[in-house]
Amino acid sequence: MGLIFALTLRQLSGKWRLLIIVLLAALPLLPAIISVLVNEPTSSQHFDDELFNGMLVSAILPIVVLAVATASLGNELEDKTLAFLVLNPLPRWKIVLPKFLASIVVVGPLLVVSGFVSTYIALEGDGHAAAAVAVALLAGVLAYASVFLWAGLMTSRALAFGLLYVFLWEGLFSNFVSGIKNLSIREYTIGIARVVDDGRFAGPGQDTVGTATAIGGVVIVLVVFLLLSVRRLQRMDVP
Repeated sequence: MGLIFALTLRQLSGKWRLLIIVLLAALPLLPAIISVLVNEPTSSQHFDDELFNGMLVSAILPIVVLAVATASLGNELEDKTLAFLVLNPLPRWKIVLPKFLASIVVVGPLLVVSGFVSTYIALEGDGHAAAAVAVALLAGVLAYASVFLWAGLMTSRALAFGLLYVFLWEGLFSNFVSGIKNLSIREYTIGIARVVDDGRFAGPGQDTVGTATAIGGVVIVLVVFLLLSVRRLQRMDVP
């Protein structure tokens, strides 16, 4: 497992991929810094709508995780090197788990630090809110990575599938169709922030999912899609 993890880290840490990830992760810092420089404190409503919900959770988090997690096993399948892994007498979970963990290691710290720092700056030193955003983003990384890792095994068009999922299901349907919020990783992520800081993220107008739904949703998505990835690897015909 350690060798697979190390090799996957090397595969996912290409110069251009890392550069794009760093640039995307750093984007939330810009509006936070600008608001300080122009001496215009960020209002609670503006932070929720623009920085946290709009930029971090709805766009940067899923897109960055998508770019890495789909490649973790998808690139092996595309390059026809997955056969070398499955020919080894290893339980399939010992292939899936290090691939998943490598995806988390590549994107998780960058997104968590970016979320913490940008929130801390934008909300003028509110460490509790910054910690809530960091924990929420970590939960979102875990859930999205499990889904997109599975997608990379299921289709050669995993990026297209992921973008449709993010912008249609998460971005459009969950906002306008009643009940879909309870099946949305985006909403689970926002709900986790409320769990950590219910004073800051549970005010008027904050229509988030409940505590049990947020925590249970992340755990269920994580476990189910990792198991689906293991099952897929057991049953698929690897070229």
